[in-house]
Amino acid sequence: MIKNRLRDARQYIPLICLLLSFSCQKSREAKDSVDILENFAVLSTCIETSNIDFDKDAAASFLICGWAKPQDDFVMGVFPSSSLFFYSFDSSQDKECRIVCSPAPNLVKGQMSPFLNEEPLENINLRAGMHFYKLTLPAALLRVGKNRLRFEYSSTELGSENQIQPAIMVRALSIYSRFKGRESFFDLQKKGSLIQYSGSAFTSAHAFNRPVQLQLKYSYQGDVQASIIYESENGTKENHPLPKDQSEIELAIPVINHVPFKLDFIASGTDPRGAVVWKQIILQPVQKDTAEPAADATSPSLLATSAYDKTARPDIIVYIIDALRSDHLGCYGYSLPTSPYIDAFAEENTLFTHAYANSSWTRPSGATILTGLLPKHHKTMLVEHKLPPDVITLPEILKNHGYYTVAFNTNGNVGKGFGFDQGFDEFHIYADDIKTETVHVRSDVVNRDIFTFLQEYRKRSDRKPLFLWIWSTDPHDPYTPHESVSQTLGIEQFETLDKSYWRLAPFCEKREESDFTWPSLSAMEYLRTLYDQEILFNDLTFGQLLDQLKQNGIYDNSLILFTADHGEEFLDHNWFGHGKTLYNEQLRIPLIIKSDAINKGRFNDNVQLADIVPTMLDILGIDTPYALDGASLIGKTALKGRPIFAEEAHSGNYLRSLIIGKDKFIFNLASTKYLHIPWRVVYPQELYELEQDPGERKNLFDKMEILSAFMKHELADAYSRQPSGLDVEAETTELTEKQKEHLRGLGYIK
Repeated sequence: MIKNRLRDARQYIPLICLLLSFSCQKSREAKDSVDILENFAVLSTCIETSNIDFDKDAAASFLICGWAKPQDDFVMGVFPSSSLFFYSFDSSQDKECRIVCSPAPNLVKGQMSPFLNEEPLENINLRAGMHFYKLTLPAALLRVGKNRLRFEYSSTELGSENQIQPAIMVRALSIYSRFKGRESFFDLQKKGSLIQYSGSAFTSAHAFNRPVQLQLKYSYQGDVQASIIYESENGTKENHPLPKDQSEIELAIPVINHVPFKLDFIASGTDPRGAVVWKQIILQPVQKDTAEPAADATSPSLLATSAYDKTARPDIIVYIIDALRSDHLGCYGYSLPTSPYIDAFAEENTLFTHAYANSSWTRPSGATILTGLLPKHHKTMLVEHKLPPDVITLPEILKNHGYYTVAFNTNGNVGKGFGFDQGFDEFHIYADDIKTETVHVRSDVVNRDIFTFLQEYRKRSDRKPLFLWIWSTDPHDPYTPHESVSQTLGIEQFETLDKSYWRLAPFCEKREESDFTWPSLSAMEYLRTLYDQEILFNDLTFGQLLDQLKQNGIYDNSLILFTADHGEEFLDHNWFGHGKTLYNEQLRIPLIIKSDAINKGRFNDNVQLADIVPTMLDILGIDTPYALDGASLIGKTALKGRPIFAEEAHSGNYLRSLIIGKDKFIFNLASTKYLHIPWRVVYPQELYELEQDPGERKNLFDKMEILSAFMKHELADAYSRQPSGLDVEAETTELTEKQKEHLRGLGYIK
């Protein structure tokens, strides 16, 4: 097995590290130049638009904003406007556009005002029922490449604040195209060249810290014109038509230090048989990298203390609170007193202000916490997935280095049946104790067993260093706070919410009913307060655990890590719960570490759950068994500006996100039903500036096209590679009736 081979190879780790160091240096040198043809598979491509069928997943790539998908065969335009892209590579004549649509049932005044590239077209008066409507797209307004079609809606009747406001239902949209019928516009040859037919374009986006040249070799076939459009995030735009009497050319690319730019390679004209043959497209720096490396790229992080002994074997306690969003804790700025003990713990130790989960539900996040791998590498993403046995977990590594490994776990999603007991000497699971109103066992019940274990364990004559993994599920829904906190945090001021709303799964089913009405805002505040009360109760039990660790002589010299697997939504984006989106209310989690190896205080760079395993192993002076996706927070890796990835593949969702610095990109993959939540607007592609817009309200995808193209390119490039050095297959398991019951109670299956 892979795992055994990896263990046998440990004797060669020093040599491997030396070779890796050399290969990394070589790869950095090679990365100075970019072969765009070699990476063509990850580039964004577009072709002349002739038909958009909203029953097909491919339609997602045309949508910008203002759309929802309540049924399979149409999308719904939402008040006050909705927009889409289409592509045109022939602007020699006007084009006819036909739209098949119907006014929404609530539309009283049925008028639609179309705009082409923000210029108004003739208004359309909508008739009842599904009909064809014609639009003329004037050649004078058409652009070569991407065009924007926006629809504004008029009505005297709107939905409530918490509901989407439907305007029209669009089934299909067609645009006249002389290129219609061509099956393929791109033909990548085995010898490395690319044939690009007229009526198409592809985009490559980059950021450099020094000047570069674009080195091209090409030829023409038939009547076609190749052009390269350069656009930079600073507003610079240049159009370079390629001469037909040449076959090689070099273009100087203006570069501002690390400012993203994009290159559009366009084949336009009126001849469908015309083509450009690209034989070489290389971005080559014209001078060496003279920039000073980041301080933490060449020396240990400022987090690391100078006198820490890596040969020490401290007791390790990992405390995970399920579904805990960081901004509901006082130490992360929350106004309500939900977390006095956690706040005090954070004040005395190291708090990471920008910590992210790598997925928004338990199974993949739990796997990342135990492995240091992203979901795309540990392959534990779906309800039926289990942790592959060939993946080496943190408790397995620690056990091989003399630790006694124990787990106390109240969530069956990360239980034995899904492979999470790998490496544990003892694995205590409470998920079978399912009651009517609470599917999880409260943290005080688990604490009693932990206290008993600690009192017995400290007396053992053969006592080994301890690895204690604790997974608690209050405040996971259903929100049923302990009676000791049930009257706290001002809950009496809010309208009581019926208990049928307390559990996510029944609420989802109720939402599909025709007579469903949203709870009032006051009632939703009641629900949020129930959640806060559960945090308050778990905070109390966490404080009691710390007291027990002190009483048993464990606390002072221990390594304690406090975190969560994901957050929770409360109408932040018009829903509640988790496992549906990759917005920050579901991804931002607390991360607090107590360790003599780390300086105390608040650390502001972006960190992630995948960093936990490499950080712990670095503190202990233990080599990783193979390359991990996370980075040691006390190591030599430059943390500022590194990419943070997240992935969601649950209940029909398939989303990926990327954070670089303050910028965040979310991509709703079109390989599944693209607008996956029928009663909420979901954007196929989203870009947010988190410093100015921490609530992710203003989607800048359409307004910052160059940055969007760069982020999308970086995301696609990352998912085309396997940097972990580990390639395992996804493992599935047949769910038992008890597992189904537990997952149903947690809202993960119907």
